[in-house]
Amino acid sequence: MIQVYWLEPIRRRELLSAILGALAGAARVAVEGEPEALQKLSHFVPETARDPHPPFDRQYKHDSAMVVMPLESEREAHDVAALLMPAGRLLPGVEAIQVEKRGSVEFMAGDAFHWQCVSVGDGVPVVLLRDLKRKGIIRGFYSPMEARAHFRLID
Repeated sequence: MIQVYWLEPIRRRELLSAILGALAGAARVAVEGEPEALQKLSHFVPETARDPHPPFDRQYKHDSAMVVMPLESEREAHDVAALLMPAGRLLPGVEAIQVEKRGSVEFMAGDAFHWQCVSVGDGVPVVLLRDLKRKGIIRGFYSPMEARAHFRLID
């Protein structure tokens, strides 16, 4: 993934729903985590791939499970967000979410939405990010250089 901006989430479920909605249509969502957690998830999503395949890479650990499902409509986007974050919190055992559109990963939330591990590619419009910030869904969005300074990251 070419990370264009890192996001600082405040309201994670609303962020996920907005990003999924913006990328819906000929897109796919990859959910990665503990096998037991994803086995339960796959009962709700019967037609899924269960192993990573390009452009998705493992973000959690080498023996994690992955469920890949289609994302065709804004309604599906809302349903997927509700399934993954039923009470505004990520399902236990889910560690990473990636969204692919046109062959490129455009959204990645790793380490269960850890504030240093949420990023977007250039397929996510800046106007959407500005709107998410205005609504208080994210605290901000940062270029790679800004993110290093903001999150006090050392190379």
